Amino acid sequence: MHEKIVLLGFALIFIGMLVIIIGSSLGEKGKTGTGFAFGGFIGPIPFGWASEKPWLYLVVAISVIMLLFFLLSGRVLH
Repeated sequence: MHEKIVLLGFALIFIGMLVIIIGSSLGEKGKTGTGFAFGGFIGPIPFGWASEKPWLYLVVAISVIMLLFFLLSGRVLH
């Protein structure tokens, strides 16, 4: 079971790198804006920081979805 989770993690990292490479090659040339977003958990509470509101909403929504996933998977697996 743990091997599958590790392989899933590596697969997600690999897919993320491919999406970044494809996005940077297909992106607009010239003047573009740069933003950042960061999110995570302090205990069970999701949080996030971002340079723009849409990014903040996105990172907090992803954090809440992950929190729900962890809560549901803990009940299903145990």
